[in-house]
Amino acid sequence: LRIDYEPDTFGHNANVPEILQGGGVDYYYHCRGINPRGPYRWQSPSGKEVIAYSEPSWYQKAIDYREFAYYPQISEKWGDGNMKEFLKVYGLGDHGGGPSRIDLEKLIDMMSWPLFPTLKFSRYDTYFDYLNSIRETLPVHVGEINFVFGGCYTSQTRLKLANRLAENRLYDAELLSAQASLLTGKQPQISLERAWKNTMFNQFHDILPGSCVVETREAALGYFQETIGYTNTNSVEALRNIAAQIDTSALPFDNRVEVKEGGGMGYRLDRERGYAIAMAERGHGNVRILHLFNTTAYDRDDTVTVQLWDYPDDINNLCAETPDGMPVPLQVTEGKVGYYCNTFSTVLLRVKIPAFGYQTVVIKQKEAVDPGRLCMPGTPGRRHDTFGDQNLILENEFIRAEFDAQTGTVVSLIDKESDTELVPAGDKTAGQFRILYGNPKIGHSAWTHGPTEKTDYINDAGRIRVTNHSRGPLTQWFAYDVGFGSRGSSLSVVVRLNAGSRMLDFDVHVNWLELGNNDCQPMLTFSTPASYPICGYRYEIANGVVVREEQPFDVPSIGRMELLPDCENAPVYLQLMADTKYGFRGYNGRGEIALINASFFPDPYPDILRHHFHTAIALVKNGDQAQAIADHFNHEVVSVAGRPHAGSLAKTHSFLRIGDMKGLGISGIRVTEDGALIVRLYNRTGEQKITSVTLDALIAKAYYTDLTETEDEPAIFEGNAVTVSVEPYATQTFKVYLK
Repeated sequence: LRIDYEPDTFGHNANVPEILQGGGVDYYYHCRGINPRGPYRWQSPSGKEVIAYSEPSWYQKAIDYREFAYYPQISEKWGDGNMKEFLKVYGLGDHGGGPSRIDLEKLIDMMSWPLFPTLKFSRYDTYFDYLNSIRETLPVHVGEINFVFGGCYTSQTRLKLANRLAENRLYDAELLSAQASLLTGKQPQISLERAWKNTMFNQFHDILPGSCVVETREAALGYFQETIGYTNTNSVEALRNIAAQIDTSALPFDNRVEVKEGGGMGYRLDRERGYAIAMAERGHGNVRILHLFNTTAYDRDDTVTVQLWDYPDDINNLCAETPDGMPVPLQVTEGKVGYYCNTFSTVLLRVKIPAFGYQTVVIKQKEAVDPGRLCMPGTPGRRHDTFGDQNLILENEFIRAEFDAQTGTVVSLIDKESDTELVPAGDKTAGQFRILYGNPKIGHSAWTHGPTEKTDYINDAGRIRVTNHSRGPLTQWFAYDVGFGSRGSSLSVVVRLNAGSRMLDFDVHVNWLELGNNDCQPMLTFSTPASYPICGYRYEIANGVVVREEQPFDVPSIGRMELLPDCENAPVYLQLMADTKYGFRGYNGRGEIALINASFFPDPYPDILRHHFHTAIALVKNGDQAQAIADHFNHEVVSVAGRPHAGSLAKTHSFLRIGDMKGLGISGIRVTEDGALIVRLYNRTGEQKITSVTLDALIAKAYYTDLTETEDEPAIFEGNAVTVSVEPYATQTFKVYLK
């Protein structure tokens, strides 16, 4: 199949020609996103090219003789007058159907008309082959073909959540399965084929954009639930296969069994907790073994959250260490919370985990136990005041953030390494939630939000109420509630700064009750200005990034935007991130994330419910650090409980190492049906990148492949390492057979 047929897609990624050429597709048909309309050559930044045809009329058309009148004019404008053949698309039906009998009869009649273009029934590939014969005369377009229907980056926020999480969980499941296969020889028995088909089906242009009816939304969310079932089951099996082979025989363990094992089954699987991978407890007693997995290409030094189920002893007397006895910083944030027939305690660990690998941690009671603590009755009351009208401060080794006590917004954000202030002095709009009221008369609901007629500043207009705060060794946070809107909507926000982190995390629960209608269309956003002049905004797209000038409307991104300083020597700058969103706006010196858009047609009430998502403000030094922080933000550390047993695997291990990740990203890692390893890299820069990929086992054969994983030329390897070259802005896939 050499043609990508996209008649109604709302915008086109800059890397589409690169991806299509990697799959053997040469031709592209579409209707939206570019003017003038007609045939042209479309190039990705990598230089890969397809012949594209932007429909001059429309793909849903009845035959009318007047439709053919403008073709002589097109011939003069395109191809230096050498273009003599043109494509006419016609037919009935919404996104389907075909020619009607009357269309065919009209065409047959017109074929006999004198002084009229010659008509003949034909095929798309015949026409595109003709264009290929005159390709040197066609104009060239480089980069993305955008923007159209900006409301579709934000409408139906649950469908956006479903796609973001499905793609991320599929990546995690494939990588963990590959890790299990290479380390243990066992692959999970659950195929991900159905999960991939569900996810790709939901990317249809009127599903993912949210321009769909109620029944479509309900069906799509059902497919998403099925997808999460497949990815979670696959990931859990892979994690347990690996854990069963890690040698823990020398680690301490408590053999007391006070409650049945299996606590935590189903915990964190719901929307409120982000559809996380659920892992039932397999340990018991007061000594717990945890294996913590990092699915990203970057080493992690993170504060990680874990749950201990049915812990029998003093939860306030815990300590943690690596298998070689090195202490691991630990903080208890919740103690013995009831969950059905079990209890859990939430513990934070500051732990280092290698890229594409795991780390083992032992949690146990401290050796020196104060007997008085164990028998002290009740909980001591507060002994002194610590909280008043002062501004709130969150601070770690990298960041000092100050928040206005009455609005909860950021009034100072300092990078401590360079002593740089990142938000404007005296500005109280950083980290602020706003409602933009769009004009629905321009455009139509789900497709367009319309120009902003009024802005409500939620943190200013509503009275925020700080509900709690904490300053611990591994995390500092405060929480606030605020009401907004005309129907009693509300926000509950926890602002958190973890030890070792370069970002402020905003954990947001929204009770969204606002309705859009023909007079008004509200949209919830999260906004932050920068203290420095901005030269452009860098966004993540499929297999790369794109830099855009400021735009006074929402543009698409896969969850992040960098606010680039106009000074090349700037020591640090801002990045905004969201875990389940796509709509971003870089304009007038600030970045903004569109969170919920109250579209009202064709689905009248798409988002009237309680939403949960994360946004974040990160302080980054360059594009590589920005990518690493975003990957860690989107792929949390996964833990599995261990047991004492012999095994062939080390207690800390990385199954794959990439030598130099500068400018590179990972698109996917998986094991093929014949047991080979597929690794797909992409280059975000305009320079050729050469790096090494080192595996656990000796390599028998290695090949570069196209995107269909068909083997091409051999790749250079020696021992257990492959040398990989990735051209500028290109995607490179290679396949490795192990001895």
